[in-house]
Amino acid sequence: MATSFEPGRSFINHHDFQDQLDDWFDTRANRRLHRTLRRRPLELLAEELEVMRPLPERTPKTERRWVLRVPPDPHVDRRDATARRSGPCDTVEASGRAALAQ
Repeated sequence: MATSFEPGRSFINHHDFQDQLDDWFDTRANRRLHRTLRRRPLELLAEELEVMRPLPERTPKTERRWVLRVPPDPHVDRRDATARRSGPCDTVEASGRAALAQ
């Protein structure tokens, strides 16, 4: 796209860019034979649409998003019967417990 759509074009704003891009996809990009797929993208899209499931009737709640930020050098507390240590986490087991580097 950067070498076949954008060179030589000018855009007034982002809406003009999107309009020109949509037109380019409709008239050129999706109609030509794709070199590696050896098919036209419009044909592939039609096949995919036939097997895609419909969207759910109710949209999922997206107003709340949970983000977990992990520091560059995470440490976990390991509590044994005899000692409490902290060290870098190598793996997390299926139970959610972290295994420490020895």
